Amino acid sequence: MKIRNVMHSHTSVPVRMNVASASVTMDLKNIGSVLVEDDDGEILGIVTERDILRKVVARCKDPATTRVIDIMSSPVVMIDEHEHIESASTIMRDNNIRRLAVTSSGKISGMITTRSVANNLKFTIAKKLAEDKRF
Repeated sequence: MKIRNVMHSHTSVPVRMNVASASVTMDLKNIGSVLVEDDDGEILGIVTERDILRKVVARCKDPATTRVIDIMSSPVVMIDEHEHIESASTIMRDNNIRRLAVTSSGKISGMITTRSVANNLKFTIAKKLAEDKRF
């Protein structure tokens, strides 16, 4: 199965946004991460729920004055939408990450998470096993 079949949309926030506002965006959209972009629309990093917990809450920083650029992870690891989900699984494992930005023609077109991969990888494996039994 190809990445483009299981990816979901992405949300970007401006580099100057504070963590409190980014958290509100994540809550309203029911998402676990946002991409951080500069004024030219270039993606600089990613902020996840875990980043907020570990880099803001656990360190008693003020989310209203802490900017997303100060806690983001960078660079963002990416995968092309035409790759197979097995490749996404390998990249996530090798980089010890849970999210990948998906690109189309060199531009970010979505996101894929470990949950997306796990939910769909089982069907890919089952299909391969069924095909192998036919021969």
